[in-house]
Amino acid sequence: MEAASTISEDSVEMLYQLGYELYRNGKYSDAEDCFKLLSGHRLEDRRAWMGLGATYQMQKKHAEAIECYSIAALQEPNDPYVHWHAAQCLHAVKNPIKALEALRSALHVAKADPQHAKAVPALEVLEQVWKQGATT
Repeated sequence: MEAASTISEDSVEMLYQLGYELYRNGKYSDAEDCFKLLSGHRLEDRRAWMGLGATYQMQKKHAEAIECYSIAALQEPNDPYVHWHAAQCLHAVKNPIKALEALRSALHVAKADPQHAKAVPALEVLEQVWKQGATT
């Protein structure tokens, strides 16, 4: 007996695309349902966790978003955007120390990979702003 039902690769792709389109159209609750289903069936699918995290973040469910981004970061630690989104959520829940740590992780990863060089200036500015906010 299987622990969980499986869905075909085509269905996975369709479900992801549906969730993505719902998200793009501001239907975050519906997108959340798609990404929950997808992440439940494909625990290793980082896109599902990123999508679910993003839908939570847009709904201001920051604690849930942080959990999703943490899973995505475990799956792909060299993606600066995972750390960046987690930092935004940590900042939103008034955890400036952890937010700066996550932001610095994003900055470190972005600087290490030329593919992510475009993110570096924005991350550096945000780091300075958050550091100033933490000291005032």
